Amino acid sequence: MASLYLVDIEQHALGLLLAEPTVWPDINFVTRDEFAEVRQHLFDVIKQQLDAHASVTPIIVAEKLKSYGQSGTEIGGVDTLVYLEGLQRRGRMIEKKDALALAKELKKATVKRQLIAACKKAAVKIEAEDTIDGMVSVVDTTLSAVSTELYRPDTTLMFDGFISDMEERRLKPIDSDKMGYQGPFPSMNSTIGATTFASSFCVVGARTGGQKSALGFYYNTWLVEKYGLVCLHLDCNEMPRKQILDRSAACLSKGQLPLWAIKSGEWGMKEEWVKIWRNEVVPRINKVAPLIHYQNIGRMQPKDVVAFIKRFYFKHVGRGNHLLVNLDYIKGASSFRGGRDQEHQVVGDYVDWLKDLITNEITASIWTSVQLNRGGIVTGKKLDDISDSEGNYALSDRIIQQATDGFSMRFKVPEELARERNMFGNIRLDHHKGRDLVGKQYQAALRPVKTPQGKFIKNYYNLDSHGFFFEDKGDLNTMLRTLGHTAIDLSNKMGDEQMP
Repeated sequence: MASLYLVDIEQHALGLLLAEPTVWPDINFVTRDEFAEVRQHLFDVIKQQLDAHASVTPIIVAEKLKSYGQSGTEIGGVDTLVYLEGLQRRGRMIEKKDALALAKELKKATVKRQLIAACKKAAVKIEAEDTIDGMVSVVDTTLSAVSTELYRPDTTLMFDGFISDMEERRLKPIDSDKMGYQGPFPSMNSTIGATTFASSFCVVGARTGGQKSALGFYYNTWLVEKYGLVCLHLDCNEMPRKQILDRSAACLSKGQLPLWAIKSGEWGMKEEWVKIWRNEVVPRINKVAPLIHYQNIGRMQPKDVVAFIKRFYFKHVGRGNHLLVNLDYIKGASSFRGGRDQEHQVVGDYVDWLKDLITNEITASIWTSVQLNRGGIVTGKKLDDISDSEGNYALSDRIIQQATDGFSMRFKVPEELARERNMFGNIRLDHHKGRDLVGKQYQAALRPVKTPQGKFIKNYYNLDSHGFFFEDKGDLNTMLRTLGHTAIDLSNKMGDEQMP
């Protein structure tokens, strides 16, 4: 392995940093891993000086190296200062424009060393495997741990290849309804379009007990059943697996089996319920059971969660296949805090890491939920005092920033149920963020709805929730068309974002 270190290039790179510190911002992706162990402390000292002061001298580096107990004799066979000044002279012979090329060569050598080491480990594991799938999985899992991405500072022309790509699409068009995985709610599919596709990050905000976990389970299980996708359900210490399974029985029965009867076992005392269980629920469970995995991540740190998802993907899904991640849910936890970081910073970083994972490393989508702040409380409030804005999102602004689609949901208050004649469900779902609106009726998601009183408000969606099952009841436009503009009293507040 020692022969794979590029000694001359390492010395050229260190010498260039000593001679021309201004090149450091262009190659600061270089790490100590790019250097042989004997030169790692030297790089650490130079990096520390450049990060803190943007300048460095051989004298300062020589003094700092003493704190590591390292001398120039150990590194280069001569006095420390003499060795460093020699590196600096070598660096002056190199043009600044060659810094990036040197750094890339170092990085490639590092990747080569890591891949060789990983292959040796994989070879040992492969010997213990009996199946082709098992052997391939070992290779994918082992090698995926090595980052093979090289720093690419060069830009790409924005429209390079775009015209030919458009013409290719014209020759081989696809139905817009197939752009992503359509969910179980037709009113959303027709306006917003699919919210699940490669690298999608869908967030639903609700208060405690607001059905966000139930909606996430229902939505993703529906996708598993329809499309045959693998789903990873990640629970944050909220519900044990048994509790989720009891709720799933109610969900898969379309709310026909009450939770109390499922938990107590009294469902077996009613013939109708037994038929529903055996004829409707069991076949659905058998269909999705091999595809839905569960893991409690309540005690994991954010980076551990990201690494776990990546390992799971290469082991159980495979490169190029789509994984559904149902993350229940993003929350602030004391175990996430490290050092002096604020909670919103840690949660924001967590979201960034998750989005980077599904954008750059694996083919996956994430459906998750987040707690709304106190502004999302509706209990005991009059309709005019309720806020349905995205400003109710708690923890971090980066959650909604990174979301491809962002929703908030709440139970409707008695005023609304009475006004709607109890015909349009018990849940209101507001769509606050849509990065790609590809529904054929996308204008209905963008254009405000005109009320009989002449006000313009944002469209929203109506769901009916019972027994952890959700039914689409249409959007606000559907409600007005059904009840008639004059048959419903809309004098009370209908939404937060009103337009003159």
